[in-house]
Amino acid sequence: MSLFREFARSYLREAWRDLKRAEDMLKLYDYPASIFFSQQCVEKAVKAMLEAKAEYVYNCGPRLTGYFLKAFQDRWREEFTKI
Repeated sequence: MSLFREFARSYLREAWRDLKRAEDMLKLYDYPASIFFSQQCVEKAVKAMLEAKAEYVYNCGPRLTGYFLKAFQDRWREEFTKI
């Protein structure tokens, strides 16, 4: 297994953990924590997708969108241009 794939799996496992945390916080009506863990889940899931495409990701925020578009430009071009 490649190093990129190992990182992708690791990011995805963490994303699932963050999703569970977000759901738990939502049940406790802790909305700020739920939103925080939801955001973390999405960010790690996106990083997992990029790592699976052999794109090294060390950044987050606006630049992450650029990496994502570059890696998946042919696959979801029409959807992203609408956004």
